[in-house]
Amino acid sequence: MPTRMLTRLWLPLLFLLFALVCLFFERSPFFAELQQSLQTDQVHTGMLNYGEKGRLIKELGLVRLVDNDGIRFVPTEVNEAWVAAQPDLEVIPFQKKRKIDQYLYQVQPSSTPITVSHFFPDGVPHKGDWPILAIQLSPEALYDPERGIIANRAYKGREWERAAEVSFIVNGEMQFFSAAGLRIHGGKRRLTQPFQSYRLYFRKRYGMQEVPDGVMLQTGFPIRTLVVQIADWPPDQPMNNPLAYDISEQIGCLAPQTRLTEVYLNGVSQGMAYVTEHLSRRQWDQRMGDGDDLDYMFYKWRGTIPHADEVEFIRRMWTYINARETFSFERVSSSIDMDNITRHVFSWVFNGTTDYCQGVAFVDKNDPDARVRYLNWDMDHSFWDWRANTYRIDRPNWEQESISIIYRDRHHCDRTKLFSRLVDESPSYRTYALSLFTEILNHRLTDAFLHERVRYYEEMMRGFGEPHEEYVAMLTEFIDNRRRKVREDMSHHFDLQGPFACRVLNSGDYDLMVDGYPYSGDYDGFYFQGQNIRIVPADGNKKPLHWIVNGERRISPSLDLVVEREMHIEIVPAGKEQLVPSVDD
Repeated sequence: MPTRMLTRLWLPLLFLLFALVCLFFERSPFFAELQQSLQTDQVHTGMLNYGEKGRLIKELGLVRLVDNDGIRFVPTEVNEAWVAAQPDLEVIPFQKKRKIDQYLYQVQPSSTPITVSHFFPDGVPHKGDWPILAIQLSPEALYDPERGIIANRAYKGREWERAAEVSFIVNGEMQFFSAAGLRIHGGKRRLTQPFQSYRLYFRKRYGMQEVPDGVMLQTGFPIRTLVVQIADWPPDQPMNNPLAYDISEQIGCLAPQTRLTEVYLNGVSQGMAYVTEHLSRRQWDQRMGDGDDLDYMFYKWRGTIPHADEVEFIRRMWTYINARETFSFERVSSSIDMDNITRHVFSWVFNGTTDYCQGVAFVDKNDPDARVRYLNWDMDHSFWDWRANTYRIDRPNWEQESISIIYRDRHHCDRTKLFSRLVDESPSYRTYALSLFTEILNHRLTDAFLHERVRYYEEMMRGFGEPHEEYVAMLTEFIDNRRRKVREDMSHHFDLQGPFACRVLNSGDYDLMVDGYPYSGDYDGFYFQGQNIRIVPADGNKKPLHWIVNGERRISPSLDLVVEREMHIEIVPAGKEQLVPSVDD
């Protein structure tokens, strides 16, 4: 009986002891801070960083990142007074900073989602069709002597990344909002230019891991690292880089997509700018595939280079470039994508890119047939005659160097050295490169394409309020004369006869393929002696057509001609063949 009674009393006594211990902990000054923490409404950091609800909270702008002061957020008299002054305000149950590295989450001073008015309380100052990229962060994060990124613009790396709020606004409506890491972008210009260019790093801990494809750029992949390039260089030539990228892409290069935007930093316009994806492993991983099995070379001509990438680059590039007895176009092509690199270097030739030999070399090492390819990058020295400006040479910009930029005996650049050796030592590559250059000048860089691009940037600058008439006149003169200049330099450097004009009159408006490109009207092209021009019906019609080639009548479904002089080719419309005398008549 006593044992049974003790057993019945044991559980209540144990519970009472536990309650007394808890009461001691609750009343003890030693645990006061812990008690206050447990009693405060909070959202777990892990949920904010990785949970679906946390993602929505951040996307709606209900929380923000603030500097980590090392202590928890507790309501102060100022906070309480602010809440008391707004009795109708619905405060979400989150009154605590949660530590995430050097930043802390904090509830927004309003329970409503972030809107355009958060960045522009007096309305959006749109200029024409320009979208706006608005960036906000504390002035201390920019200008503090010890930790401000603008005050310490010479420093680079993760240590010099600050949390910022970012909004992309189109036609007055917010298309995107998130927090992101902000860094200074650029080399020497970060020290010399009044307005900085920036990088934005999208990470889970800030808000969104990436910008969905199509929101800012149409790249086919989401953006994790975005470059915000202020268009202030060269002086009074703001569109050099995006225009050079457009032309390079038309040539067939791998060039970054860009989008013009006006940038506001803490409510102050930084002027005309453009955004583009950053050429970095963080961004490029998405293009190379998902998973842990990614294995590719990513060799940046400038900047920090991992040792493994440098070793792989030397093996796949310089081993072939420096080869002696085994050097040939065929052997080089086994390791290097020569179509890609030939188009890549020709983009410097046409655009007059004096600050060349930039970009990134990459290759997928999981693909046994993959070869080294290059991505264009940093072409702001295009169209700008740096040499003439530096040495006071009086000549129009379109007369600046073209072929001589890349064709030289000695140079440190891997691609120019490769090109020069192949032209001098491989007749098959010489024929291949000259044929490709002729194709690009005749069929890709057409008057219609080049003038449309210049008109687009002219209209955008006018809409911004900075028409840059002299700059537009220079670009127009450049594209009107540059192809002729390049052809003349090709003839001089490679000892060619020509170029010879070849004109096709298509009065019957036949759909034709000229050298594989479609035309429905007349065609004008230029060829060097010994090159071919091929003209066939676009619909594959095998019915013979009547042609007049330099006054001579020919009847055939197509023409395959070797150019030896200027050529005048006319297609005789159906029904008028009998009016054309044969050369035998």
